[in-house]
Amino acid sequence: MRRPDRPAPGPPRAAGEARAGPGVKSAGRVFAVLELFERERRSLSVKEISLSLGLPQSSTSVLLAEIARHGYLEQEDTTRRYLPTARVALLGQWLSDYFFVDQRLVNMMKQVSAATGETVLLGVLQDWSVLYAHVIQATNPMRLHLPAGTRRPLHNSGAGLALLAAMPGAQIAAAFERIRAAPERAPGLRLPDLLARVEEVRARGFAVSADAVTQGAGVVAMALGRPIGGRAVVLGVGGSSAIIRQNWQALLEALRSAVTLHDDPPTFR
Repeated sequence: MRRPDRPAPGPPRAAGEARAGPGVKSAGRVFAVLELFERERRSLSVKEISLSLGLPQSSTSVLLAEIARHGYLEQEDTTRRYLPTARVALLGQWLSDYFFVDQRLVNMMKQVSAATGETVLLGVLQDWSVLYAHVIQATNPMRLHLPAGTRRPLHNSGAGLALLAAMPGAQIAAAFERIRAAPERAPGLRLPDLLARVEEVRARGFAVSADAVTQGAGVVAMALGRPIGGRAVVLGVGGSSAIIRQNWQALLEALRSAVTLHDDPPTFR
């Protein structure tokens, strides 16, 4: 008798994380599918999605059919491969308008991109991390590719520390608690140590990191003076560790020039 397919075991739960119920797991798988398409940027077969997500092929077929039934995926007639529909793109359109309604953020990012040729990123707080909400990819031959939606830890990334430096103490303490909820994110991290790092960034007015999160990559980042919808925002330049170490002053000058022209200087609290 053929045994039914069993899902591949998922990653271990973080400390303090509640066991997810069936509905939560299904929601997580939907997002995993959409994020997979964002990374691959092509049509995908059921088998490819199944292997990438570690799910049984039969369960994957049911999941994709359900997403398609709601209008977020469609199947190609000849290959039967799946692709996201325009409805997926429209989901975040309002957020793009929310961030870029006055064009000043776009103008800042374009100016930094033209001056440096490196990857330019806009970061906002998301839970225990900084989320790269918008990215202009580098034009230099040796470039760092960072897709929009990339997340970096707050406590040791340049963009994360620059973001924390723009936040009041109560928000920093709350962010620390979210990090500490899963100790493997930052083993041994203490609030006084985090506050000391934040004060260093505030004193300089910017943050620089290299090889802190990803080996061979780094960032120069600074907070913007005007929050967006009450949220602190950081502007950064990402590149190889070698470029960051050698050219951080020039990259910082490009950031400062753009911020001076299009924004208010940051006021740290």
